[in-house]
Amino acid sequence: MASVAGQEQTQQASNQVSGFPFELLLTHLSAIEGRIQERLNELGRNQTRQLELLRIVLTHGNHENIPYRVEVIENMSDGRLNGEWIVLQTRFDGSLSFSRDWREYVQGFGDFGGEHWLGLEKQHRLLAGKRHELLVVLETFENETAYANYDDFRIGNESQRYVMSSLGNYSGTAGDSLMFHLGSKFSTQDQDNDSHSANCAAMYHGGWWYKNCYASNLNGKYSTGNRFKEVGIIWHSFKGPFNSMKTTKMLIRPYKGMT
Repeated sequence: MASVAGQEQTQQASNQVSGFPFELLLTHLSAIEGRIQERLNELGRNQTRQLELLRIVLTHGNHENIPYRVEVIENMSDGRLNGEWIVLQTRFDGSLSFSRDWREYVQGFGDFGGEHWLGLEKQHRLLAGKRHELLVVLETFENETAYANYDDFRIGNESQRYVMSSLGNYSGTAGDSLMFHLGSKFSTQDQDNDSHSANCAAMYHGGWWYKNCYASNLNGKYSTGNRFKEVGIIWHSFKGPFNSMKTTKMLIRPYKGMT
């Protein structure tokens, strides 16, 4: 009888272990394991990103030791534009405010791994002495893309207020909304160099080569709600003056000709 009673107690204990409390424990442990794995994956991604940023800084500086991000452009309708480009500006989620003062626009702001502005002084130094082309890549919230290419992009120095002194010839699918700004000086919310009676940079929340005021404004306020308004990231000839872009890139590289 004692042996039978012992077997019954063992069976009851086994049922308790394999019952609801044990299953709950397994679920809890599985959730913990999932969170640990997610954290390890995140750490791995962060490490990869930091190594990539280090590679960018170490391998893509010029003789003046200017760090910058290089992006490989692929699958352009004009195959000549594929290849490596230096990123001057990129925006894609509105995480970084571009409503900045003069000194910040001169020095640059943001993170190479995210939204950023390289800085006017760095841009001037990179463009000086050799012909460069500019590539502007745009994407709408409906995932439509277009580009504008200018084959001789130059800006002045700080004493010239980084005037847009040359653009060269336009080609592309976005239409030309930059030639309007040729000859314009750069303006910010605390440095009004435009030809308008008001400060365009203050009105439109970003520094740019404003005239009176703009046909394009890639440094305007990022819009995720009502994006069909004048205050936004605008390229007039692509989707009109009241349709803010989701993604923008401004890129340069030494001019490669038409081959």
